[in-house]
Amino acid sequence: MSAPVSRYGVVRVRQAIPWLAVTAAALPLLACGSSLKCGPGTRLSGSFCVPAAGDAGRQDAGSALDGGSPDGGALDAGQDAGPQTCSPYCVNRNCGSDGCGGSCGSCSSLAAPTCNTVLGICQATCTPACAGRNCGDDGCGGTCGACDGGSCNAAGLCVPASWTCPQNQYGAHDYCHCGCGAPDPDCAPDAGLAVLGCQAQQTCSPSGACVSLVPSS
Repeated sequence: MSAPVSRYGVVRVRQAIPWLAVTAAALPLLACGSSLKCGPGTRLSGSFCVPAAGDAGRQDAGSALDGGSPDGGALDAGQDAGPQTCSPYCVNRNCGSDGCGGSCGSCSSLAAPTCNTVLGICQATCTPACAGRNCGDDGCGGTCGACDGGSCNAAGLCVPASWTCPQNQYGAHDYCHCGCGAPDPDCAPDAGLAVLGCQAQQTCSPSGACVSLVPSS
């Protein structure tokens, strides 16, 4: 018995057969999505494998997720949130760095021709800005001091070498960052800041460690 011939020809029917076979084979997987196993770089969502977010630049040797070509370890389009972009910050600044390699402006006034690069303001004569800073740039080409061990963060604070959390969290006046290997100045009793890094029923000790609020029996 010969295959039916439509006005489109037998070739069209033959081309459709592989697609029908693949679809039929996929139906049991779609019906039992919980047993579907996804490959590297993907995760199960409902009955389908979808790109997993954030592969930290893992090389995929040309997976279908990024167009099918080797990426050499670059972030994959479709797997990550995309390249991180720097947002220039020039609020209350009219000169100096914008934090992204650009400038917030320059000092063209004869009355205030000098930029204090820390404060981002034009001054007649640059006045070092070291209030609350114990290291790093003073804004006038000088320094506010040096750290005896550890390193200096962007806020001009000496961060202990034992500090394990991001440097910009040390003394940031936002939270008491606890469990970071060293005490955070923001954990001082009079700071009144919420504790971050500890579990429920815990608080931060003077040594910078999370301790239980419930006395042990």
